[in-house]
Amino acid sequence: MLRLDALVGEDQIDQVEAALGDVDVVRHVVRAAATAGGLVQISAEAAPDRADVAIDRLAELGIASEDLTLRRVPGTQPGPVAAVPHPARGPCSPTT
Repeated sequence: MLRLDALVGEDQIDQVEAALGDVDVVRHVVRAAATAGGLVQISAEAAPDRADVAIDRLAELGIASEDLTLRRVPGTQPGPVAAVPHPARGPCSPTT
């Protein structure tokens, strides 16, 4: 997953949040922080193979590329639970 941060003016907040929310590869749109210069940080997660769609939407709203940051967010993905033996008790199942 990639994290996209945009610094926008207060008058653009609602437009940016709505535009990102309408992009199917974007989730978790958050109004994160305000800068000392009066800009507001809007953050969202974007699918790596389609983050360009979100960036294009922001460009259509006039958000300059120097006000965008895109970075990979390390994390774990859900998957099957493995049974790991306990050193003192031996084999166990995921429910014990």
